Amino acid sequence: MAGFSASVLEAIGNTPIVELNRFGAGVSPSLLAKLEFTNPGGSMKDRAALGMIEWAEREHGLVPGAEIIISTSGNLGIGMAMICAVKGYRLVCLVDPKLNPSTERSLELLGAELIKVAERDHTGGYHLTRLERLQTLQVERPEAIYLDQYDSPAAIEAHRMSTGREILEQTGGELDAMIMVAGTGGSAMGVARWLREHSPKTEIWLVDEVGSLALPGSEDPKPRFLNGMGTSIQPANYAGASFDQFVDHVVYIEAGEAISTAAQIARSEGILMGGSGERHVMLCESTLPRGMARVRACYRSSPTTVAATLKPSLICNGLTRWVSTCRHSALARGRDTGQYIISESAGCDGCGRDRPGMGWKRVGAGIPAARATGFYCAPQ
Repeated sequence: MAGFSASVLEAIGNTPIVELNRFGAGVSPSLLAKLEFTNPGGSMKDRAALGMIEWAEREHGLVPGAEIIISTSGNLGIGMAMICAVKGYRLVCLVDPKLNPSTERSLELLGAELIKVAERDHTGGYHLTRLERLQTLQVERPEAIYLDQYDSPAAIEAHRMSTGREILEQTGGELDAMIMVAGTGGSAMGVARWLREHSPKTEIWLVDEVGSLALPGSEDPKPRFLNGMGTSIQPANYAGASFDQFVDHVVYIEAGEAISTAAQIARSEGILMGGSGERHVMLCESTLPRGMARVRACYRSSPTTVAATLKPSLICNGLTRWVSTCRHSALARGRDTGQYIISESAGCDGCGRDRPGMGWKRVGAGIPAARATGFYCAPQ
């Protein structure tokens, strides 16, 4: 079929790779970014969602009207809701107050039912509270199928056969290092497995936020601010004892440096990076270029390529949707030339609303934190 796809599902994948010429100016090797926000649902989670649903169709014989339950902070929900709308399934999303309002509206428009928890767990997040609610929900709805993105061989295989394959083909097989964020593990381990099989010389780097328990060896939970990155438990997707067979390096970053780097990327490359593509601007995926800076130092003399996946609508949809939510922020007006600090939110100087959860302050160059230009709400 030439020129068009039979449905939106056929448009998933085959996303472009661009070179970060300006952000990486004057250094070697080349820095490449795979723009996963060009998937129809706005993130690379579309790939995992399709793989997980197709697995459920094979294993559980899903028919139109079947009910699927997921726990999500945004992006997987969008991908699942999009696919369920096309296939005629009912979707129930367990979410929490960190869900971006625009993502919440999008999920409802796509027909998903949202069940929102309100209390934080002992790690300072909401993930464990969502899992507790899941247990009662499964009792209430025994016929529903729960798809667990934290333990999903189907998600890993979807990324192995699509994302990993695409990256190696698009780079002509010449790839020194691959940098990805540590989330639920489907994309990271899927891509890593394909590269281990077909390009064993490529080094695999994972970037996570300080306080996350996602990766093996992480034992110090702390409040996290980059939505869509890191976890409150260790996902089974990270393969336990075999983790070191697939991952060569792990880097932990602070939220403030991630946000600062995202601003640099926006100004130098014209790429708007939001939080893990869940259509909010915690700018978590800006940790990718932060990781790139460290990898770049290791491969400074190499003539070939370093690649990084810019996960989910953390690009484009992430920032642009958030800017419309809090349009008076310094970031929205393009005056974020300083550093950033992250803190708990009491109220927003931009939109005037009291918002629970996290937020950020901009601190101009050379300006002490006490003279920060304002406090602005982070996407919830």
